[in-house]
Amino acid sequence: MILPFHLYGFIIGIAVVAAISLIEKQYIKIGYPEKSLWKIMVVGLVFGIIGARLWHVATDYKLYLDNFHQVFYIWNGGLSIFGGILGGVIGVYLLLHYFQKNKSYKFAVIGKNIQPLEFFDLSIFGLPIGQAIGRLGNFVNQELYGIPADGSIFSIFKIYISPENRLPGYENVEYYHPLFFYEMVAILGFSVVTYYLNSKEKLPKIGSGKLFLAYILFYSAARFFLDFIRIDKTMVGGTNIGVNQFILIVMAFSSLILLTKKSYQFKKNSDIKNF
Repeated sequence: MILPFHLYGFIIGIAVVAAISLIEKQYIKIGYPEKSLWKIMVVGLVFGIIGARLWHVATDYKLYLDNFHQVFYIWNGGLSIFGGILGGVIGVYLLLHYFQKNKSYKFAVIGKNIQPLEFFDLSIFGLPIGQAIGRLGNFVNQELYGIPADGSIFSIFKIYISPENRLPGYENVEYYHPLFFYEMVAILGFSVVTYYLNSKEKLPKIGSGKLFLAYILFYSAARFFLDFIRIDKTMVGGTNIGVNQFILIVMAFSSLILLTKKSYQFKKNSDIKNF
């Protein structure tokens, strides 16, 4: 029996490998054993995939009211990055905080113990790049596109959407803003700045959680504004704000509060060597 090939799944696989490889490079430089990283990543991936799908289904439940069985068709797209991050954070936290305290559990991390906040900070060296690659899957599936391109100067970038992938009410519109592409540019920009500051030893101290919070703040703010040009979003009753946007603004303000809770200073980071 020949297994079906899904390009979307292939791209997501590449994104995962790229993210893990970049995180692994920094993880080993700090002095943690490679073997323990893979235990953490497997748990994080499993929880992340589950969280990503659950979030998508919960916020876009109308898509599945008449075809509930498609909830399980993840190869057709529909993996929310918000749910993925939340699920991954929960999985990694449980592993590093709960299981690591009881070495009788077979899931306990082997070797020098890494703390949850350390791992979350390290993940920023690979997570955004993995996200950017994963967004190419939206191009393949012709999803996560924005409002119709109107031919103005603001429509320099546009993508053709096949008739079968157009939303109701837009059957005669051919070109749209590539929302997924705008997100790719934003998060790749964050990665460029992160690696640049790392090369100058000007990142927040790894383990403080500030680097991870900075990314959550940046991504939440970027997606909040980008989602204004998204047309397939579930709205908060009677407003022009999507459900995801409401959650995003809460995440952004929460991250900002946590970042400014203590005096914030850039410190030379002796824990991570530069590339």
